[in-house]
Formats: sequence, C-alpha cells, structure tokens
Amino acid sequence: MKPFVTGIRGMASRPRVVILGTGWGGNKLARNLDKSKFDVRLVSPANHFLFTSFLPSTAVGTLEFRCIQEPVRTIKDLGEYYQAKARQIDTNRKVVACEEIFKGERFELPYDYLVLGVGCKTNTFNTPGVSEREGKEVFFLKHLYHARQIRSRVLECFERASSPVVSEEERRRLLSFVVVGGGPTSCEFTSELSDFLRHDVSRWAYPDLAPLVRVSVVEAGPNILGSFDQDLIDYYGAALEQRGVSVRTATAVKAIEECESDCGHHSTRAVRWRRSHLRTPARLEIWLPRSQSAAAQMQISIWRISSGPTRDLPAQISIHGCPHLAVPRRLRPPHWPSSPNRLRPP
Repeated sequence: MKPFVTGIRGMASRPRVVILGTGWGGNKLARNLDKSKFDVRLVSPANHFLFTSFLPSTAVGTLEFRCIQEPVRTIKDLGEYYQAKARQIDTNRKVVACEEIFKGERFELPYDYLVLGVGCKTNTFNTPGVSEREGKEVFFLKHLYHARQIRSRVLECFERASSPVVSEEERRRLLSFVVVGGGPTSCEFTSELSDFLRHDVSRWAYPDLAPLVRVSVVEAGPNILGSFDQDLIDYYGAALEQRGVSVRTATAVKAIEECESDCGHHSTRAVRWRRSHLRTPARLEIWLPRSQSAAAQMQISIWRISSGPTRDLPAQISIHGCPHLAVPRRLRPPHWPSSPNRLRPP
C-alpha cells in the first residue's frame, strides 16, 4: 500500500472532502461545493458523469455517446480526480484504501469528510446463465460501454442473419431480442429498440429480414411500469402491441440455457420462463430488472470524524431516482394522464 501524496493542487489549510462516485449525486456535489472552503477529491473508475436517462437512445444510435457524458475534470477548481476504486474505509485513521484501475496498485487517500455516491449494481437474482453470459448474449444497460456493446451486438445479429448459409430457424433466433424488466428504463429502451429495428435496420439496411424480427419484454410483476398510473400503463401497453412487441407479465426468467442449434458447432442460448416453462430462442437479452438496492432511492452518507458526540453520527442525504424527461403538454395525447409521474411516451 503506497502512502498518499498530496497533489499539486492540494491545499492543506482546507478540510478535504473525498467523494466516491461520479454519478448523479457525486458529480452534483463536487460541482456545487465551495472550493474556497473545501479541498474536493473525486474517486471513481468512470472519469465522466453519465446522463443515464439517455442511455437507451445511445444504444441504438439516436444520440451519440459523447452527447450524454461530461468529463469530471471539467469541474472548476476540483482538487484532484483519481481513476480508481475504493476498496476499504478506515474510519479510525480517516483514510480510504483505493485501487487504481490500470495496474491494480493501491494507495491511501486521507479525508476529513467522506461522501459515498457509488450507486448500485444490476440485480441478477442469481439467475443461472446471466453472469456467465454477460457481454455475449446478455447485456446490462447501466454504463456507457453497455450501450456500445448492445449496438454492436444488434448489428452483428443482423449481419449473421443475412448470411446465405443460415437457415430460417437460425435467422429467427438471431433476430429475437428480449428485454428483461418492465420498469421505466426497460420501456424506454424497448421503444428505442423497436423504432430502430422498424425504421432504420429493417427498412433501409435489411428489409428482407424485417418479418423475422421479434422483440419481447418480460416482467415478473403483474404490470409493466408498476409504479405509474393505470392510464399510463394501458396507454403504453397498447402502443407496444401496435408495434408488435410481445409483453409477458407475471413471468420471471428462470435461466439462460444452452440449446441445440442447426448450425453445427455454433452454440445458442434460450430464455426459460418460470411461469409457462417455455423456452424462447434468443441471441440478445437486455437485463434491466431492479437494482440490488431495495430502496427506491440512492443514499449518500457523509461522515465527519471528530470528537463531538453528535458530529460522529453519519448524516444521510437521499437523492431520489433519476428524473425522466417531462412530456410537453402540446405533445401529449388527449387521454394522457395528469399524474406527476414522468415518462417519455412511445
């Protein structure tokens, strides 16, 4: 473990605030803190803030990746940024043990205030085959590289399906896309993917493959968009039906399994549903269930290590889920619900 060396922009006279994470909470706090009073340091493997609400759009090319990210080094008067992961916190010594992402070397970073804004991981519910096939047939949608993987995989599936040596059954399997989870992000991505397949890929690039494309949404709960008003759920469900999207509710994914293929040595994957015990051939699954955090909010904890009896207690700031774009009133359909919930219509 290497001792921490103060950066050239460090000032010992100011209390040091170490922020773990460059997401919605960490980035906002780092930008708003008064740098004349605090020496702000950022630690995160991601050297940019990501506008995650637009990730579904970048996955299909509606937006370019550079449009939804902002480098953290553009934060004015930032003390220092370290592209590393926090591995251990020693509250007695007031240091964070960090591991840089390039060579895995560790160093210690002292602090006066510590802010945790590291977010949470996608919950796989220990579903067999999900973790093993991540980045191959199974993709999450939480980081920028996830969107890049999805875009590349979709185009790869179409290119493989257009090969003259591929059978009709194999083409249908290659062009089957499954979105797991029926929350706002899943629905947003399903709309973007459906538009991309119908208006771009199928119409201009692969018109002969358009009839074979299938998009499915799987939700373990009784409805998609479970936290929204029923009017909005019905409206969006009808829109998905018009687009030819298959919606399976009250259905959980039991496993991603190996299955036989008619292409000789090429292996395939199938999604097995828990409710109906059916197997659906698929070549790309987007895994977007709830995060591992049970709460519907992200908590950022701030520790002040001092001798006072009350100041030793952690103070928590709750930052609720990422806001979605409000729909302009002039663009709403006549039956658009008056709920404060926000979601872009399909």
